[in-house]
Amino acid sequence: MTDLKYDTEFWGVIGHLIAGAKSPDFDDHVALRMHMEEVSRQLFQHVPRPAGVSETKYDIVSLDGTNIALHRFAPDSLKNATSPQRAVIYLHAGGMIMGSIDMFKPQIENDAVLNEVQFFGVEYRLAPEHPAPAALEDTYAAIQWIQANAKELNVDPARIALMGHSAGGGIAAGTALMARDKGLSPPLARLVLIYPMLDDRTTLESGNVLGKYLTWTSQNNDIGWKAYLGGRERGNRADVSIYAAPGRAENLEGLPPTYLEIGGLDLFKAENIAFAGKLATANNGVEFHLYAGLVHGWDGIAPTIRAFKQAAENRKRVLADF
Repeated sequence: MTDLKYDTEFWGVIGHLIAGAKSPDFDDHVALRMHMEEVSRQLFQHVPRPAGVSETKYDIVSLDGTNIALHRFAPDSLKNATSPQRAVIYLHAGGMIMGSIDMFKPQIENDAVLNEVQFFGVEYRLAPEHPAPAALEDTYAAIQWIQANAKELNVDPARIALMGHSAGGGIAAGTALMARDKGLSPPLARLVLIYPMLDDRTTLESGNVLGKYLTWTSQNNDIGWKAYLGGRERGNRADVSIYAAPGRAENLEGLPPTYLEIGGLDLFKAENIAFAGKLATANNGVEFHLYAGLVHGWDGIAPTIRAFKQAAENRKRVLADF
């Protein structure tokens, strides 16, 4: 017996689209990447672009010497700010295998304007062409570059947050662990994880009722993790780094105060709950939200429902408080 069901408002928005529909199966990252990119393009082409935000692109060098792009989104509301400001380093979604700052630009611009904070989007390298730790090293290099250029960017180097959706949330969490272990100074001020992809060991048994609700399936997860881990099958391996799969970390002491949210119909639900529990056990500051009846990526699918407004208010409050 199960009480799993869609959020009533969410179903009202998308029920006619998904009733009886089956998630397509993919054999490799190429097919999955093409599908996800098309879905994302269709989704974001309808997102209104806000006025009052400017974008600047910087070329920076990752830890292994590779040149990557860092995009700065600065709201006009901060033009006359005389004191150093907060900054958010953002990692986009995409299952570790797809996506770009340009694709997710409408979302990032809206977040910068809504929260009145500079957002820095990292054009992190994608798997399988660039497996872990490439994306982690790109993100860590972005933190270092922003701190080194804080005066010119009008950023307070002690008030930098990492934020990511899905795969980006996993990269953010892994980079936060790397920053802790490398002794980053000043340390990160905040970690904001939106349904993050944290643990390569996550799977779903055949017949599990959750499977019929998944927008990011166990099969998709297998493809994404295999690509990110350099072609290795994901699972109970002993040689996977906690930076690549932060859900494997047992000791989360020393991480910045963390905000974490997940939908109740998401493959990552159990791993997210476990991660929040480890944060609490380590006496870290943690705020956790489980939104019943919502799927992976729900906030991009149904931005008009009450749950979205609640989540937006929570995120705004957290991003104002570091």
